[in-house]
Amino acid sequence: MIESNLKYEFSFTASSLRVNDMVLFATKYLNEGVMEFNSDKGTTNKRMVSEFKKRIDNLTVNQQELLLNSNFSNQKQLAFLSACKTYSLLRDFVIEVVREKFLIMDYNLTETDYISFIRRKEINHDELANLTDQTQAKVKQVIFKILEQAGIIDNVRNKEIQLQILGASTKKSIIEDNPEWLKVFLLSDMDIQNELN
Repeated sequence: MIESNLKYEFSFTASSLRVNDMVLFATKYLNEGVMEFNSDKGTTNKRMVSEFKKRIDNLTVNQQELLLNSNFSNQKQLAFLSACKTYSLLRDFVIEVVREKFLIMDYNLTETDYISFIRRKEINHDELANLTDQTQAKVKQVIFKILEQAGIIDNVRNKEIQLQILGASTKKSIIEDNPEWLKVFLLSDMDIQNELN
């Protein structure tokens, strides 16, 4: 079972998935212990470094190695997994809304789906209700951007949910960690059970 944090955090608004940047940071961080990231403009983004570190630290050692040494498709999947493991709001939205829609073959993700999800969560999460309108808009924008960059949806305009095909090594590393994490890649309970047999 994947446990929900008591409070949602919104620090992911500092950086969407940014797979290539995360892999560059991970290479220095995991191989040399260096915690810095220079953007294309040569500036260091401390918030992005902090978020990348949190995400990477939430991966298992095997998943970290795959992040460094896999193809881009596996890196993208592991970056998405790390974001879901780090940010429970993203994870809950993917499992409770995106996955459920996918499983009933409703592939059109809408703004209304997101708003309904947030309204339901506000009941038990005051931190959602207390966000400013500007922060709420940023949270929604970055969640949809992460879903687009992970290939979970086709783009932020259409928001069509996409079939996920996990790389064998990525799938194996998730099963070894906790098979429940396969849910963030939209697998049904039966598909997850089949993977375990």
